[in-house]
Amino acid sequence: MARKPSKLRAARDTLGRRLRVYRARQKLSQGALGVQAGTTQATISAIELGQANPRLTTLASLAEALNLEVSELFIDPDEKA
Repeated sequence: MARKPSKLRAARDTLGRRLRVYRARQKLSQGALGVQAGTTQATISAIELGQANPRLTTLASLAEALNLEVSELFIDPDEKA
């Protein structure tokens, strides 16, 4: 019997997809976003792939670099008003 993905895994995957969309809309590479947010390209990649549990401080830095509120990283970019 196949295991259902955990809620945590689903949340990481969703966050990663949304981060990727917002980053791409601003035409930033993972490395460029990492520099602006004070983190590394590897960290951005891991978040986008749903392989990381970023700290709130990291999410805040990413949101600031993308000119977003932290909460927007948890909202579907296509539903953003």
